[in-house]
Amino acid sequence: MTWYDGTVRTYSAADGTLLSEEKGEKPDRTLDETFLTENYEIRSSLHDAPQVYDRVSGKWLASLEKEDYLTYVTQVQEDILTEYISTTGGRYGILLNDRLEEIAYLPNVCDVVEDTFIFDTGSGELRQCRLYSLQELVALGESYIE
Repeated sequence: MTWYDGTVRTYSAADGTLLSEEKGEKPDRTLDETFLTENYEIRSSLHDAPQVYDRVSGKWLASLEKEDYLTYVTQVQEDILTEYISTTGGRYGILLNDRLEEIAYLPNVCDVVEDTFIFDTGSGELRQCRLYSLQELVALGESYIE
């Protein structure tokens, strides 16, 4: 745990006892974060909607979800997964296309590995689902019809 004065304390995960304490650098209190994708720079602060800028020109392009806290951004092929924690503690993701348009709402998403989304439903087990293109879905549907 890092305190605002720079004190860093390490606690035991087994019983919570203090293991060590040392003086470190004071953390940035703004909690601003910047996420980079192929084409975008996404700047997120604690109390404002994340802002999207073009990585080359620096031009402002859009604002993202403003109600909840952006926790992570991941490039997924040509798309972008933005992950959030809601004010009630729930996790979800919004998949955006390369024009920053919402193409999917993903409740309980907690990670993405290549084209596979990982979901934590709170049941103690993780679920996974692959990202399919429209062509793959059509072919899959046609195979079931035949």
